Amino acid sequence: MMRDSAGGRADGLTTIVTLPATPTEPSRPIARLIPFAPDRIAPALRAKRLAAFVRRARRFPDHRQIFLHPRPGRRWAVLFCYQPEPGPIDPGHRFTIARLQAEGFAVLVVLAARDAAQGDAYAALGLDGLIVKGLSGYDFSGYTLGLQALVAAFGTVDVLVMNDSVLGPFHPLVPLIDSAPWAFTGFLSNNGVEPHFNSFAFFIRGADRRFLRRMRSVFLDRVAFDGQSPVAYLQETRMARVAARHYSAGSLFGPVSRQDMTFHYLENPEGLVEIGYPFLKKSIFTKFADTFDQHRYAMLLDRLGHDPLA
Repeated sequence: MMRDSAGGRADGLTTIVTLPATPTEPSRPIARLIPFAPDRIAPALRAKRLAAFVRRARRFPDHRQIFLHPRPGRRWAVLFCYQPEPGPIDPGHRFTIARLQAEGFAVLVVLAARDAAQGDAYAALGLDGLIVKGLSGYDFSGYTLGLQALVAAFGTVDVLVMNDSVLGPFHPLVPLIDSAPWAFTGFLSNNGVEPHFNSFAFFIRGADRRFLRRMRSVFLDRVAFDGQSPVAYLQETRMARVAARHYSAGSLFGPVSRQDMTFHYLENPEGLVEIGYPFLKKSIFTKFADTFDQHRYAMLLDRLGHDPLA
């Protein structure tokens, strides 16, 4: 059962470190070990969220649990992977799965695919669990399926939850997770929309049925959303605040103040990795490729032991 202390309890642990400058990105400060502190929600934001729910909610995607091996006492990782078309496994998926397995996580992949047969290649990677779902629903529908499956099978579970929008981990996760005193831990936080944890990676200690009940407005199981905006407004940016009503919560890395609007993962991602942050956003090489020196970041991936991206 998760600890029920509401709010962060890590006062005095927070420190400020400096991200090193790179040839293309400036040095800037970042905080470490930050207790979560929610903001008051403005009426306009509540109205925007309600409108997004009414207009964008869709039926929860079809899904099938292929297998889930018993792994009592193990830390689990739920990894959401998007592989819409048949073909070779994404090299980022291979790397992440291998790194998680090397650290001792039992790995449950929730695969969004057109055809359940696409899961066969993933099963061959030695997974401990596999769920295949339809392409709709974004990552949070996959998170819901993974968490529900683990809680149903094991009752209570310590679980890392992440998606394939990040590459890595490039540093060990277990020491980072063990350094956090909270029941609900984000790897990175920011202040966009409201203070929140970035949902591409977070860790839950002792997830159980009560946790799923308390978080049911975030980990929805009857409807899902097919756009980044409603997922961000209704799920990602609400997740930490809803969790902090019931559990201790904080992030490993994040802004130095409420006024700090830095998106560190896109404003100095190489510096983040240098100070021990374990991930790089995949969008550095795709959506924001024109913003970053692609040769430099390809060399960084190579130094970090990652195969070239497809």
